[in-house]
Amino acid sequence: MNERIGSGAAIFGWHGFGAAVAAYLLTALLAIGLALVGPAERAEAKQAAAESELSAQAEEKVTGNGVEYRVDSGIVTITGYSGDAATLDLSTLNIGVITAIGSNAFEGQSQLASVVLPETLQSIGAYSFQGCTTLRSIDLPENVASVGASAFRNCTALTSVVVRSRELGVSDWANGSHRGWPFENAGTGAGGISATFASTCKAVPANFFNHTEGAPKVTSVAVQSGVAQIGNAAFQGCSYLASVDLPNSITLIGEYAFNNCTDLAALRIPPKVPADALGLKAYVDLSLGSKVTVTTGDQYNRLKGNDSYINTMRTTVELASNSLYRAKVAAVANQVYTGKKIVPSPAVKIGSKTLRKGADYTVSYSANKSCGQATITIKGKGGYVGTKAVTFKVVPAKVTGLKLGSSYRGHLSVSWSTKKALKAGASGYRVYWKAAGKKKGSYGFVAYPSYSSFSTYGLPVKKVSVKVQAYVTVDGKNAYGPWSAAKTVKVRG
Repeated sequence: MNERIGSGAAIFGWHGFGAAVAAYLLTALLAIGLALVGPAERAEAKQAAAESELSAQAEEKVTGNGVEYRVDSGIVTITGYSGDAATLDLSTLNIGVITAIGSNAFEGQSQLASVVLPETLQSIGAYSFQGCTTLRSIDLPENVASVGASAFRNCTALTSVVVRSRELGVSDWANGSHRGWPFENAGTGAGGISATFASTCKAVPANFFNHTEGAPKVTSVAVQSGVAQIGNAAFQGCSYLASVDLPNSITLIGEYAFNNCTDLAALRIPPKVPADALGLKAYVDLSLGSKVTVTTGDQYNRLKGNDSYINTMRTTVELASNSLYRAKVAAVANQVYTGKKIVPSPAVKIGSKTLRKGADYTVSYSANKSCGQATITIKGKGGYVGTKAVTFKVVPAKVTGLKLGSSYRGHLSVSWSTKKALKAGASGYRVYWKAAGKKKGSYGFVAYPSYSSFSTYGLPVKKVSVKVQAYVTVDGKNAYGPWSAAKTVKVRG
């Protein structure tokens, strides 16, 4: 079975009526022989038969400059090239809407140094530019949705790859151990490939520069703002890659994305990438002594010392100098419930520099009205990135309506209004009393916010001073509101 996927006419050299007969015979042979071959061969044979039948139905043409193409219902597929031009602009051909470049179409065109692809192009077939050894650059238009196996394999003179495609996929077609990634051995005869992924891309495709039979010589990668994801193994094994610029729009880095990029000495993780989207093994075996710079605390805590993500013997993880996770935020004292959202504004410093609210960071709040634990989230702005979260407690307001009594010898009764505490979300009350002349008093607790009274016995026949405060329980610990005004009662004898 031929290793490369091409049209039936290209493989067998049949045209017109002969191609129709060939398609019929090939289909009949498939019915008999497919059971005798493996699944990969069956899939390839079926594709060849389908293309042969399509070729028979479609109209084959050749332009004056040697571009071979097929027209089917007004849709044009470039199928081959018999010219010898060094520069070829497919966007200027007046042959209809070009949507595809077929398998092997320009394979081995060693004189072809420059090709301009039409904006209407949607797919680039397997091996379509393989072995174009003088091709210097390629620009993939916005509508290109698929690039076939080994499409630019052994394009050794490549120095520039620009990807503007909105949604681009890479063929996962395999032949034995060869996975067919599109850029194997590309750029290896030149100074290296500079790759740019334009803002029109939603994602850098998985396996785009991955390889099994020879690393493409990708030396630098620029990802423009607007790109959201780096696909799995997108740059795996790009051993020449020395520079990567990732924008803050990135929200996901796929597994093995930069694995084994042994010349990559530094990589910055953008702040919008959450810890669970950092990609397993994505940063393993970077350059010896390399540094991965992170911008958020979650990123730092996930990567630091974690061999599931980095090689800790080769790579260190550091916080960016402008990361808010480095900041020291002044402690916020307990805030008393007011019935309104409470918005303290603590001082924020990085090193000795006090940051400016509104210019260097913004502040947001959560759970900051009712009693309990509230959170302040400080988010970098301007020259600062990342976030820092600090907490404070909202405690119940002062208890009111305190009343005291003593019904019999040694008895003390205390009551109060529960209205404010219930509205605020308090957890309970603490009662304090101290007999006249004593240095220390005693405490009693009421663990139900709806209960409005407390009694105790066995007190000396003296005047007793009493006060009450409400509390809220946070993480198993009580945070107390202010004391009520103290009152005094004489215990009965």
